[in-house]
Amino acid sequence: YQAATKFLAEKGITREQIKDEHRMEFLSLVVEKYFSVVTKAFRTYDQNHMYLGIRLHGSPKITAAVLESCARHTDILTINYYGQWGIAPSHYAKWKKYAPDMPFQITEFYTKSMDSGFPNTDGASVHKLIGAMPTNIIACLCYSIPNVLVGIILSIKTMTLTI
Repeated sequence: YQAATKFLAEKGITREQIKDEHRMEFLSLVVEKYFSVVTKAFRTYDQNHMYLGIRLHGSPKITAAVLESCARHTDILTINYYGQWGIAPSHYAKWKKYAPDMPFQITEFYTKSMDSGFPNTDGASVHKLIGAMPTNIIACLCYSIPNVLVGIILSIKTMTLTI
C-alpha cells in the first residue's frame, strides 16, 4: 500500500487516473523488488544451487517487465504452460526478446484423457487434429516420454548415464 501510494504521488495522479502504462511501470517496480529481495536471500544462504524463479503462468509468462526481472535475478526461466498444445511461437519470441540467452523450463503442463470422467471439451489436450488422449495411460506417456528423452539427451551431453 505504501509503495503504491508513493508511486501515485510521484506520478502526480490519483487512482482514477491510472493508465495501462502506469500499471506496467508499477508492476516493474514490484517484480524487481520481489526478485531482488528473494535473490539476495537465496544467494546469501544457498550459493550452491540454482534459483529457478517463480514458475510463471498466465500473462506474466509473456510480460516484458516480469521476464526482464527474471532474467536479471534467476538462473532459469520457469514456466507453467497451460491452455494449448505446444509452445506458441509468439510466447517463445517474447522469452528470447526479454530474457535473451536464458534457458527456460516448462515446469508444469497437462494432458487430458477421455476416460477421466470429465467432459474434456476444451484446453490444451483437446488438439484440433488428435483430440484428447483416449486413456490415462496414453496421457501419462505424454509426460513420461519427453522427460526420458530429456534425461537421455542431458546424459549424453554430460557424458554420464543418469536416467
